[in-house]
Amino acid sequence: MEEKKTLDLKLPVFVLEDAVLLPGAVARLETDANATGLARKLSRSEEKRVVVALSTESELGVAPIATLARVEGVGRDGGVIVVGTGRVRVLEFDDSETVPSARVEEIVLRRRREWRLRRSPSRRGGSPATSWRCSPRFPAQVAQALDAIKDPGALADLLAHQVPADAADKQKALETLDPAERLQLVVALLVRRREVLKAAHDIEGAVQQKVSKAEREHILRKKLEAIQNELGEGPDSDKDELAQKLAALKLPEEVRSQIDKELARSRSSGAVAGALGCAHLATMDADLPWASHTEDNLEVDNARTVRMRTTTACRR
Repeated sequence: MEEKKTLDLKLPVFVLEDAVLLPGAVARLETDANATGLARKLSRSEEKRVVVALSTESELGVAPIATLARVEGVGRDGGVIVVGTGRVRVLEFDDSETVPSARVEEIVLRRRREWRLRRSPSRRGGSPATSWRCSPRFPAQVAQALDAIKDPGALADLLAHQVPADAADKQKALETLDPAERLQLVVALLVRRREVLKAAHDIEGAVQQKVSKAEREHILRKKLEAIQNELGEGPDSDKDELAQKLAALKLPEEVRSQIDKELARSRSSGAVAGALGCAHLATMDADLPWASHTEDNLEVDNARTVRMRTTTACRR
């Protein structure tokens, strides 16, 4: 890509750890007290230019391509407001001072007529911002700004700044000087983001469907329980009678303890099915002949007689 030759500049540098500022974007930077003080001085002077660079572990210390920015002001909380204005190539980086500085060379691309972005009707319709409007956090003013941009490079920079992506991906967009290649890179980021949003939307819809189903079943159970109680058929209708019947039985201590637990569970259970199940078990326990005893007759002739009597009754 052909560039214009520019003079070297020595400017202060704001180093970012995990973020990238692209040309045309506005950002609020969290800086230390020294950088904030310098930003206040720059905002009141004619020379407002600074360099915003991504920190790297290379010998240079920062990414070789950085953003030239203009200091617009400093907030009450110390946040520095900057606007990206262009790209610079970092030639030397000096972090020995309280505020790092760098010798940079501004990158100015020669404009070509074929670079002008042509608006053509899309098959799906809409502007370049259309695919982004599926996100509820997409600002309306950004969509308007996208519609007004005619330069493809500026469009790619603004989209790359807005799309949620890793700092490495945004730095790659910053270092891609050809507008067409940069647009292709940003489109890939947008497609990836769209897939993430679609997956999140599908997951949220599935969760909402399950929650709605559970809530509907809970409401229906409550209504069913109320109707059964009103008709005298619910788990609470015969609890007093069942409790009295169980209390009159002579039961072993272990059996008594277990039946009391089942009866208490049937009274406190919120689900109708669970309450009916506990009450059914307690009713079966109450119908058992716990205190009844019969005299054993182990004679074979007696067993034969009982068997014949039972068989005859079944045949009838």
